[in-house]
Amino acid sequence: MPKVTGPLFSITARGTIGGALTYKGSTAGARVEGVPRPKDKRSANQVSWRGEFQNAASNWRAASNEIKAICVGRGEEQKITGYNYFVQQCLLGQCPGPTPPPPPVVEEVKFGICTDTHYADKAPRGDMIMRDADEKLATAVVGWEAWEPDFVVELGDYIDGRWQGDLQYAIPDLQHIETVYDNLTCPRYYVLGNHDCLGLYKADFFANTGATERWFSFNVNGRHFVVLDAEWLTDTVEMGWLSIDAEGHIPAAELAWLVDDLALTSRKTIVFVHQRLDLTGYYGIDNAAAVRAVLEASGKVLLVCQGHNHINAKSVINGIPYVEFEAMVENYYPENAWAKVVVSVDDTINITGVGKQSSYLPV
Repeated sequence: MPKVTGPLFSITARGTIGGALTYKGSTAGARVEGVPRPKDKRSANQVSWRGEFQNAASNWRAASNEIKAICVGRGEEQKITGYNYFVQQCLLGQCPGPTPPPPPVVEEVKFGICTDTHYADKAPRGDMIMRDADEKLATAVVGWEAWEPDFVVELGDYIDGRWQGDLQYAIPDLQHIETVYDNLTCPRYYVLGNHDCLGLYKADFFANTGATERWFSFNVNGRHFVVLDAEWLTDTVEMGWLSIDAEGHIPAAELAWLVDDLALTSRKTIVFVHQRLDLTGYYGIDNAAAVRAVLEASGKVLLVCQGHNHINAKSVINGIPYVEFEAMVENYYPENAWAKVVVSVDDTINITGVGKQSSYLPV
C-alpha cells in the first residue's frame, strides 16, 4: 500500500494508512477520509446472481448456431443483442441452452375469460345489445374478483366499433368499457378483434386501454400463454379505420415469432386468438392451417381459446382442442356469458361457464 508522506497529523500528510484512512490535499485544503467499504460485498444473493450470470455466459458459448440465431432475432425486437436476450431468458428460468433447464415449478392456474363484449352506446343490432355490455362485464368482473383468478383475458371485439357518420364515438366507447374492465385487481389481457379496429387504429386501442402489444406471450405458475393478433388484411397491411374484414390473417412476421416463442419455452402452452383457428372463411383465419402446423409441431399446446363466432363450440384437430366461447353481447342483461378456467398440475383443463357459456369438464 502507499506510504503516508509527511507528518501523520500535519496538513502536509498524504497517502493511505492501514487501508482505513486516506490523507488528501485539494484547493479547499487538506482532509482525511475513511476508505469506503461497500455493504454486503459478497452477500448470498450477490454470490447467487454472479453464479447465474456465469452459467448463462457459459451456456451461450455452448449454444448451437440455431439457438443463437433465434436469440438474435428476438433480441432485435427488444432492441438488445442476442447475447443479452439469451442471458435475460436464463435469469427468468427459461435458458434456451444446449442442456435443458430444470423444469419450471408447475402449479394450478386459474383464469377468467370472455369474448365479444361489443360495447357501444348505440341501438341493438339483431340479438346484439351493445348498451348492456358494460353491465354484463361489470357482473363478470365481480364474479372473477370473488374467485381470485391469476389473470383475466378478453378475446376481442371489446367494442363494436363505428362506421362513417359516427366515427367520433369509437374512442369514447372504448374509454367507457375500459373503466369497467379496469376494476379487476388481477392482471388483465386483451386480444385484438376486428371490431376493435373499426373506426380507430390499433394505436388508438393501445392508447386508451391497458393493452400494449399486438402479439406477445407471458408465463404464469409454470405455464406459457400466447396472445395472437389476427387483425391483418395481408402480411403487411393491418386492419384499421374503415378497412377491416371478418376473416383474419396471421402475418409472416407474427408466424415466425410464434415458431421462435414456442421453441424457446419448455412450458405447456395455451393460445388466445379472436378469429377461429379451426376454420377458414368468414369466422376463421385464412392461413389457419399454417398456424395450426406450428402449434402441432411444438408438441406443447394444451388448448386454443377463440371468439368471433358468437357460439359455443369445440373441436379437436391433431390432438389440440379448440374452444369457441359464446359472445357476451348476445341478448339483454341479465343474460350473460363468461367463464372460469382451471388448468390443473396434471394438464387437465376445466372450463366452467356462466350464463349462456357452455362448460367443458374437462375440455
